[in-house]
Amino acid sequence: MYGLEMVEPEYFFTQRSWDEHVRGLERERQGKGVGSWSADEYLPQGTVGAIALDEDGVVCCATSTGGMTNKLTGRIGDTPVVGAGFWAEEWDEDGDPTGTSRRGCGAGSTAWDRIEQVARRAGPVVALSESLKGLMTDCWPTPFAYAPMLEQPRPDLVATRSLAVSGTGNGDSFLRIAAARTVGSIARFATVPSGVALSRVAGPSGDLQKSAGDRWGRTGEGEGGMIGIECAVVRDGNGHWVETRSEILQDFNCGGMFRAWIDDEGEPHVRIWREE
Repeated sequence: MYGLEMVEPEYFFTQRSWDEHVRGLERERQGKGVGSWSADEYLPQGTVGAIALDEDGVVCCATSTGGMTNKLTGRIGDTPVVGAGFWAEEWDEDGDPTGTSRRGCGAGSTAWDRIEQVARRAGPVVALSESLKGLMTDCWPTPFAYAPMLEQPRPDLVATRSLAVSGTGNGDSFLRIAAARTVGSIARFATVPSGVALSRVAGPSGDLQKSAGDRWGRTGEGEGGMIGIECAVVRDGNGHWVETRSEILQDFNCGGMFRAWIDDEGEPHVRIWREE
């Protein structure tokens, strides 16, 4: 199987995970909660998500999980379900209603210079290969949010927006509200920036949290977070390039979320808490 070494089940045993398993069973036996969640102990969800721009300028996502401690037999989480734990799509909008100024990376910066040079070539959006590929390292050190334009959208513009997201957290809640797909639906059909859409789902008091109802904070339901990337390429009625922009997406409703990016020097940066 893809050249991977085959090992016995004992290979995956760790004392730490076994101890978590035993404590969870005891907690459930005593009626102090469910075996898969604790208000006092950190139980890792085991999810790893990645969002990337490929060499053709296409956003893509991938999600993997180690499962939930003491999950019910036969339970299937959100990770393998398209639209629950991950989602990617692309669409066109007339008039560029979510347009922004070039703040964040800054007009005239190296990244924007590369974008302008390649984007002015004739051809489809995927022709923006080298420019969009460089956005990850050039923009990630200072993620920026959309700022609404004061003027009305220009009717002669067409914006091609692409979005990819990956989630981590309570898989049952992600399944219940089709969390990743809901982010895309809000961004696309409510015509709002994807960062706004992601926060409405995964941020504090968002759809994930609301889905837990009065069980919030007692069972682990609704807890989670998401990462993602949105890109937009704007062209006029003649198909000529007008603007290219990108946004790093990240929000969560729990105590913290492990996340990382690569800066323009190729150095990795890791964050856990909201205020870091």
